[in-house]
Amino acid sequence: MQSIVIIINGLISSMIAFFIAIGGLKVIRDEDWISKEEKWSPYHVLRYFPAALLSQLYIFLWTLLLIVPGIIKALSYSMLPYILKDDHSVNAKEAITRSREMMNGNKLELFILYITYYIVPFLLGVAGAISLGAFLFRFISLLGGYGAETSAGSSFFGFFLLGIVLLIASFVFYLRNITRCNIAVAIFYETLKEKRDGELNFPHF
Repeated sequence: MQSIVIIINGLISSMIAFFIAIGGLKVIRDEDWISKEEKWSPYHVLRYFPAALLSQLYIFLWTLLLIVPGIIKALSYSMLPYILKDDHSVNAKEAITRSREMMNGNKLELFILYITYYIVPFLLGVAGAISLGAFLFRFISLLGGYGAETSAGSSFFGFFLLGIVLLIASFVFYLRNITRCNIAVAIFYETLKEKRDGELNFPHF
C-alpha cells in the first residue's frame, strides 16, 4: 500500500511537472499557451498520463536498488514532456526511449544545472530542520527536567525562531528558482535537440 501511495504521489507530481515544463518551452519559444496549430484535444492531453506513470514506475523501481540509480533514471527521462509536446505521434514508451537516448552523455550537465538552482533552498531547508531539531531536543530536555537551567535562556527560543526563518527563506528561494530552473531546462532541451537530431536521426518536430 505504501508503494502504491508513493507511485500515486509521484504521478501527480510528475503530471504537474510535465505541464510546468511545457509552459517553460512555450515561454522561450514565445508561443501562445493554446495555439490554433497545436493539437490540444483530450486524447493528446491524456497522452501525458501513461508517460508520467511509466516513467515514475521506472524511477521508483530503480530507486529501490539505490538512490543514485533512481536519480540517474530521473535525469534520463527528464526530456519526456518536451518530446511528447513536440511530437504527437510517439507513445509513452517511444518517448521514454527517445529521452534516454537524448540524455546519453548529458546527464551530468543537467544535474549540475539543477544543483545550481536548488542548492541554496536545499541548504537553507536543512539548516532550518537542524535548528528546529535542536529546539525540540532542548524542549524535551526541559520537560524531562534535564538541563532546565541552560534551556531557559533566550537561546531556547532562538533555535525555534531561526529554524522558522530558515525554512521560510528556503521556500521563498525555491519558488524564486523553480521558474528560472524550468526555463533553463527548456533552453537545455532546445540546445540538445539541435545538437542531437542529426546524430540520432530524430524527425524534425
